[in-house]
Amino acid sequence: MSKIFPDFQTFLDTRDGDTIGVTKVTLTNQVNHFNLPKSTDARILAGVFGETLPNFYLNAGRSRFSMDGITSDIGKKFTVVSRHRGSLNFNNEDAS
Repeated sequence: MSKIFPDFQTFLDTRDGDTIGVTKVTLTNQVNHFNLPKSTDARILAGVFGETLPNFYLNAGRSRFSMDGITSDIGKKFTVVSRHRGSLNFNNEDAS
């Protein structure tokens, strides 16, 4: 499993205890992951209607988002939207 670093990432505080994140990543291997601390939910947005997406999941601690692609997905860019509970502090993120 390869750790990838976002091409772009931004967060919006909705002021009701949730923070919404938008992360753009490029797959570099068949199995990739990146940190999303305090995640309660995350999804990949399809670039076009009906597009086949790689399998994805949050780890048990809900701090890491993993994407299982296929060889044809390597080099492809994806947009991930996530919801986080409470404030985020990426300096103290769970590295698991």
